[in-house]
Amino acid sequence: MLARAEQDTALRDAGARGVAQVEDEAPGVPLDAEYLQRLIKAVESMDLSPLLVRQKIAAMVPGSPAKPVFNEIYVSMDGLRRRLVPGVDLFANRWLFQCLTEAIDLRLLRLLPQLERDIPLSTSLNLNIATLMSEDFLAFDRNLRQHVKKSMVIELQSIDVFGNIGGFHFLREFLRERGYKLCLDGLNHLTFPLLRRDDIDVDFY
Repeated sequence: MLARAEQDTALRDAGARGVAQVEDEAPGVPLDAEYLQRLIKAVESMDLSPLLVRQKIAAMVPGSPAKPVFNEIYVSMDGLRRRLVPGVDLFANRWLFQCLTEAIDLRLLRLLPQLERDIPLSTSLNLNIATLMSEDFLAFDRNLRQHVKKSMVIELQSIDVFGNIGGFHFLREFLRERGYKLCLDGLNHLTFPLLRRDDIDVDFY
């Protein structure tokens, strides 16, 4: 995998030297409250389906080929930025970005039950704790069960979990009773060894 990545990087670098760059520059204007309000208002009414990305998550077992386990479905933030606020850095303020993702969560919950019928593998959604505690999620759960029998993975960002550990513990049991699997997302090689995994107790990290 490392050799393949190094090869791909070398090819990209060679291409960049020979071909004019057509992508726009990295966004420079930080997301602020005014941009956030405009974005949330637009997200509430727009069709997000062209911005949905499906990414297969695979299990890597020594001695065996990679085995796809579930599909992660998420909204392309770069696509959203280009479409609505080109030139704005959506990630400049972590907490304003969190508010934006909560608005996107709600739209995604309304969109997914219909899409889920056509996806063969189990689906993974990256949702906020606030979204999971909302009436919208309960309505999504009821709607989903009418159409889909396969399991679903809920991904939670580690910064969201550790910012509301009491809410997380409640949600963990609530979601498991309904057949969801849980994944703690946003970890790296430095933070993973610090976890008390017997306390967090999720299905995937």
